[in-house]
Amino acid sequence: MLVAAAVVCVSEGRLDMKSKLGAVLTAAGCALSADMGKPWARADLFFLEDSLKRGMSLGKIAGFLGRTGEEVQEKVKDLNR
Repeated sequence: MLVAAAVVCVSEGRLDMKSKLGAVLTAAGCALSADMGKPWARADLFFLEDSLKRGMSLGKIAGFLGRTGEEVQEKVKDLNR
């Protein structure tokens, strides 16, 4: 089912590997770990803060950033210190 969703997105020219597929995999309980464990880019920190202000869930944020939910939760704690 996940493969079908990814194929549909690719065939329609809408797949951004880091965001779309990452969100699908995260929703299924998997992690697209392209950035897992890497330092946070300034753009990713901006996205994180903006997404939190807009009410996006940590799971969706993790999917878009290619990180685990735990990494995102830890970074949120760091930012609130």
